[in-house]
Amino acid sequence: QTAPNEWRAITQVADRCGGVQRAAIEACCGAADLAEQLVEYAGWSVQLAHAGYVARLKRSPDKTDFGDARPPGVAGGLNARGLSAGGVAGVVVGA
Repeated sequence: QTAPNEWRAITQVADRCGGVQRAAIEACCGAADLAEQLVEYAGWSVQLAHAGYVARLKRSPDKTDFGDARPPGVAGGLNARGLSAGGVAGVVVGA
């Protein structure tokens, strides 16, 4: 699902999908502010993803929102290795 780049809207979508384990946001204009809001107000664990990793990940045939939303998913696998990837849609949901 999509949501505007606003922490309340993002948390509402994530809550409907089962909650959040961790999130990665592509490092771009405004990303640090959004990440800070998600950490401060929603209590999420958020990492900023390097734009170069995200660009390569987006071209991967294995990259799908469905796959990203289920652990480990492509983005989740990179996040687990400390490489982080994904735009705002790079949120891993579930318990």
